[in-house]
Amino acid sequence: MRIYKNIEQMLMEWSSLMEKQWRKFRDDFSNYLKYYIFECEAMLELSKNAKIAEDEYLQKESDLSLKKHRLFTVKDLDVWQLTPEDRKIFSQSSLIHSKKLAFPKMLPQVFITKTL
Repeated sequence: MRIYKNIEQMLMEWSSLMEKQWRKFRDDFSNYLKYYIFECEAMLELSKNAKIAEDEYLQKESDLSLKKHRLFTVKDLDVWQLTPEDRKIFSQSSLIHSKKLAFPKMLPQVFITKTL
């Protein structure tokens, strides 16, 4: 009979501890999740803004490259808006025949900055 009393007492203590644990979990965990959700929302917003900035940068870079390709096919140095120093350094023939030399020198006032 005594063993049953001990088992009953042990189960009552266990039940009490489980109930306290559940109350603690219910009361405190919701506060933890509230701030965790705020933190996640902020991180998602930062990630979204970074993606938008990267997409804008890639689009501008693509547009500028396409514009430079079109200007290169025209082969008119006046349209390329070269600086006077660049006109002196490079001969007309070397720039007109080499994309590798021409592209960095074309449209010097147009530049793209990566804002990430």
